[in-house]
Amino acid sequence: MKRLICLFLVLLNVSTAFASVIKHRIKHGETLPAIARYYYGDEKKDLYIINANHLDPQKPLKPGKTIIIPFVTIHKVRKKETFKDLAKRYLKDPRKSKALAMLNGMDEKKVLKPGTMVKVPFEVFYRVERGDTLGGIATRYLGDEKDAVFLKDYNRLKRLGDIRPGEKLAIPLMVERVKHVNEKSLSKIEEKKINPSLYTKALDEAIAQYDEGEYKSSIDSLSGITLKFRDDMILKRDLVKIHQYMAFDYIALDEAVAAKREFLVILKLDPKFRLDPRDTSPKILSVFNEVKP
Repeated sequence: MKRLICLFLVLLNVSTAFASVIKHRIKHGETLPAIARYYYGDEKKDLYIINANHLDPQKPLKPGKTIIIPFVTIHKVRKKETFKDLAKRYLKDPRKSKALAMLNGMDEKKVLKPGTMVKVPFEVFYRVERGDTLGGIATRYLGDEKDAVFLKDYNRLKRLGDIRPGEKLAIPLMVERVKHVNEKSLSKIEEKKINPSLYTKALDEAIAQYDEGEYKSSIDSLSGITLKFRDDMILKRDLVKIHQYMAFDYIALDEAVAAKREFLVILKLDPKFRLDPRDTSPKILSVFNEVKP
């Protein structure tokens, strides 16, 4: 048991950089999942609190002890500020300006207007262990294996498999405090649709990769779009196309289960979605017909 606890703490690593934190005084009987549920709305995110405070998850919390809860920072842009300025100030690396812009659904090259609200993630740092994969790390911290593509780009890795034991990876977390009754909102950021031109080129390239038989590259490209932009930022027809070609890629790779998952997402977006049998291969139609109503 002690060996497992030590291994868990090593996996968490010891370094965390925060954009914004609040202090929480532990009450009698509180647990980490309960605290995570209160602040983040998801008890599974207690991992962030464990990491931030270097806690042993196997030990009960001590009443009266003060811990910190990290969140994104809401930054109000000042005159002449750029994403590069914000990345340098908060993330200690101006090269992360593109990722910061993408996380906010914006174009890095676009001039930021004074008064614009920008969300800045807090980072946790993970030290790679033998047997780790980016997909596994992404699932553990970000909740989805597909986020491996984003982690690859964020850490400027050339390929998904380019991680070595002992290497330290930065993981940006866009976690905000959930709103409770009678609590003041931490921010009043208006969610807006993005300009489709920010992702259409990447979508066209992903489709071209599929047409050329580069199925894994196509999946990486399509996943990259969904990681950079939230679903509500992407036009519905384009979101359907993203999942459609993702399904096509998986079928070409003989991964029918993954393809069915993508088709189910499409049908949730558009229950009337159908494939034209005149333009679709029997193999693809067969998989789709297994999930359609």
